[in-house]
This record gives sequence, structure tokens and C-alpha cells, in this order.
Amino acid sequence: MQLVLEIRDPEQRGWAATPTKRFVERGGVLGRHPACDWILADPQRHVSNHHAVIGYQDGRFILIDTSRNGTHDGLTGQRLPLGVAQVIEQGSHFLLGRLRIHARLENTRQGIDTAMGQPAAAGRVIPDDAFIQPDPLNALQDKTEGLLEHLLNARPPEVPVSPAALESPGIDTENLTVPRLIAATATSPEAPAVQVTEAVVGLDEAFWQGFAEALGVSLDDLAAPEREQLAMTVATLLRQGLEGLQHSLRLRSELKNELRLGLSDAFGTGQNPLKRDLDRAGWLALLRRPGASGQPGAAQVALSQAVQTLQAHQVALLNASRAVLRSALEQVAPQRLIAQMERDHRTWLTSDGRRWRAYVRHHQALSGDDDWTERLLARDFARAYAEQVRLIAPLYSPVQG
Repeated sequence: MQLVLEIRDPEQRGWAATPTKRFVERGGVLGRHPACDWILADPQRHVSNHHAVIGYQDGRFILIDTSRNGTHDGLTGQRLPLGVAQVIEQGSHFLLGRLRIHARLENTRQGIDTAMGQPAAAGRVIPDDAFIQPDPLNALQDKTEGLLEHLLNARPPEVPVSPAALESPGIDTENLTVPRLIAATATSPEAPAVQVTEAVVGLDEAFWQGFAEALGVSLDDLAAPEREQLAMTVATLLRQGLEGLQHSLRLRSELKNELRLGLSDAFGTGQNPLKRDLDRAGWLALLRRPGASGQPGAAQVALSQAVQTLQAHQVALLNASRAVLRSALEQVAPQRLIAQMERDHRTWLTSDGRRWRAYVRHHQALSGDDDWTERLLARDFARAYAEQVRLIAPLYSPVQG
């Protein structure tokens, strides 16, 4: 059984690497990401990086929506539930944004049987004279004529026999071992197969028990196909979450550069592998990298450090913004201008009108002073940000396995 997905709209056929994609029972992923099995380059970006997953379950192909914008049934227009398997029938079609995809099922075995039962096409019929050759018996008779008579009249050569060979006993007087029956062993030949099956079932149940403990849920009420579907959904969500976390870390670095914040990192994310663009091999190596004895793995440590860094970044931004706001209000406060005039002995500014005009000039001078704005960011904002990160860092405990 094979599933064929096809884009039939001539205007949309150029949105995919190939307008037709064939899936076998192992399935695949649809989306804009270059790592997808079928790359859909939607110019309006309605298609997500990993929009949907094609699977095979109970002899039927299924589609699982994993996107943000959703996947809709092309016949009813209803949106498919997120993360729920949808059976793909013959003639089904789906809407991924404006992209319409048609589905058809092909039974490869049925095609072979049908071809075997039909007459051969023109040009493939064996001609009647394809094997017309001289009769092989007649040809053999021509070549061996007189050979049989020669063999019958020929005398065999005499072979000399030694006297010792004549005195040796014949075959009828030799001692031969008589075969005897051996009792069958008590172990049944089917017993090892039963033991292997029980061992496989035990390992499978142990895996699902550990999987349920890691998720913090119970899988006792789910059948085997439902458990497998849940594992696929969890893997898809893990992939989306890690990609979103990478994007957040890159955005944090860009904001720090824009605000001229320090390069110090209290959580040690400078060498965090999540800050690099990992390919499939890099993700697999990170997930498989073990930790020290009794310690969590490298992936768990990297994920925890990234989350702590983003949390501290948000709190530090809030505290630094408050500090800059207080400093700016202090600079434009009327009391500050009056105190400065008194220090400069400018006592002639006694009327409210003169003081107001002086205040307006003071405000215009500050607005046009780029150095004063840079000092607010480089001094007050950066100092408050670094101080808040330094205070938050000890509150986070190391990751426990």
C-alpha cells in the first residue's frame, strides 16, 4: 500500500519541490523546513516548518496536524484537531493554508495481480518462429551414428589384480554398525520461540512504563496503537519546542547587542549547544550524550540553562526599564532645574514665565543630547540589568537528574 499526495492546481504546483510525493508505510513529514520529507515552499508562509505528519496505522494511512495555522478538510472545510490522527481515504484532499493537496491510495500488490491476468501488450507477443530450430534428437543422431556399435564391440581393458586383494574378505563379511533410534529430547522446539516472544513483550512493556513515568501520566488505558501515536506526537512537540527555544535565545542575544548590555552570562549559556544551529545529527548527538555519574544528560542541562537564562532576562529587562525611567524623570524634574539655577546664582529667573521658558530650553537640550541618551542605556540600564541577573542567578538550583 502506498499513499500519493498531489498538488493539482497549476498555480500551486511550483510551491513544492515536486508536485507529487509518494509515501510508503514508514510515513514522513510535510512542511517548509528543508529537513521535511516533502518540502512545501508556501510564499505566504501559511504552511508551518513542520506542518503535518504522515503515518501508517492498522493498515491505513493517517495524517496528524502539528501546525499553528491548522489543516482543514477539503470536503467539509472543518479544521482537523491538533495532534489527532485523521484517516486518509481514497479521494481525500486537505487544505494547508491556501495550498490544496489531493490524496489517492495505490495497492501495489493488486496492480501486479491485475497485470498478470491481462493479455500481453502489442509488441510483447512471442513470435511463432522464435524457437524454430533443427530437431535436437535428429542432430544428436547424426553426430553419434556408429558410436553405440563401437561401444558394444569394444572390450574393456584388463586390470591386474594382486594376490592380497583376492584373499581379502568381500563386502558381505565386513563389520557394519547397525543404526539405532535415539530418544527425543524433552525440550520442545517451540519453547525458545515462546520465551523470545515473552522477553520482547516484557521489554516493550518496560519501555512504555518508563515513557509514562517521564511524561508524568498513566498509559494503562491506551492501546498499543494509541501509545505509538502519543509517542509520535510527543516527539513532534519536542522538536517544535526546541526550535522555538533556539529562536528565543537568538532573539535575546540580538536585544543585548542592541541595548549594549554586557557579555557576562551568569548561567553559562555561552557554550550552550542550543545557541548553535544544529542539524539532525547534532540533535541526535545532544540527546544521546550522557551525563556524569548520577547527573542529568547534556540535553537536560542545556534545556534547563536556556530556560533559566530566558526567565532571568525577562525579569532583568523589567528592572532595568524601571531604573531608566526613574533616571529620566529625575533629569527633567522642575526641582532639579531650580536647584541648578540657585547654584549658578541665576536669581533673575523669579517669575513663572521665565522659569517655564528656561525649563523648555532645558528639555530641548536633553532631547537633542545623544550622549545623555547613551549614558542612560550604558550606565543606568546596563547596571540595573547586570545587577538583577546577578541577584537572580543564586536562586536557581543545579539541575537534578
